Amino acid sequence: MERLRRLTTLWNWLPAFRAVAETQHLPAASKQLHVSPSALSRTIRLLEEDVGQPLFNRVGRGIELNATGERLLSAVRDSMRLVDEALGAMAAKQFVGRVKIASFEPLTTRFVLPALARLRALHPQLLPHLATEPSSAHNALLLRGQVDVALAIDPRPHEEVTTTKLADWPCSVYVGAAHPLAGTTPSVDEVLGHAFVAPDDHDGIRRDGWPAQLRRTVGMHAELGVALEVVRRGAFVGVLPDALAADHPELSVIPVEGIRPVALYALHRKSLGFEGRAEVVIQGIRSELP
Repeated sequence: MERLRRLTTLWNWLPAFRAVAETQHLPAASKQLHVSPSALSRTIRLLEEDVGQPLFNRVGRGIELNATGERLLSAVRDSMRLVDEALGAMAAKQFVGRVKIASFEPLTTRFVLPALARLRALHPQLLPHLATEPSSAHNALLLRGQVDVALAIDPRPHEEVTTTKLADWPCSVYVGAAHPLAGTTPSVDEVLGHAFVAPDDHDGIRRDGWPAQLRRTVGMHAELGVALEVVRRGAFVGVLPDALAADHPELSVIPVEGIRPVALYALHRKSLGFEGRAEVVIQGIRSELP
């Protein structure tokens, strides 16, 4: 009974702890929960007193989650999601309501929308929410429950996020109609004389399939959707997936050997015992991909 009493008391404080832990900013968390920062601070203090150790490091007037707080946050996320998924399973609601998907153009228009149309035909009460988010934000959004599925070419590994490869896409070098190389058959040296648009190599890996042994000048870093538009306008050379470039006849292929395929991935939080909407959405998108 003592353990149950303690858990009951702790449970009342956990939503406040999660909001503070995820924002690490008392005013922002207080706005989320519609309580005053002072009340929120008192709740965190009571929780730490009950736990018997600090959950945050106090840095000046700010706070930072410490290792103990990280462990508790992970457990709170899993517990809340397990309850939510169990309620959904009991009410047969896995395919009812919102499913939040982070995607990017032109992938969204070309493949995600047809997949969602098929899913909506099977599950009319499913309500997709589409958003554009940078790959660097995917893990945080997934863990907070703000996104159910994220699609990316450059996913960041995380132990609590499942990463599934959906496709390997052949790529080629492209230029727009206004680019000086359009309509020509240049040598590699001539291609290297022009600036490229390319994704940011956040971990040293070239995400667009460009051969590592060929040193190029990158004039702009951009994610794939923006890169495609930049190439179409003739501003830069770009390495693009053929499946996405095929819808733009104004693009010209520049033959360069050694271009590697790029992989498309789907990310979702690790399942806790209930297969839900994320897995169904991912399978639906996979079925539409070339």
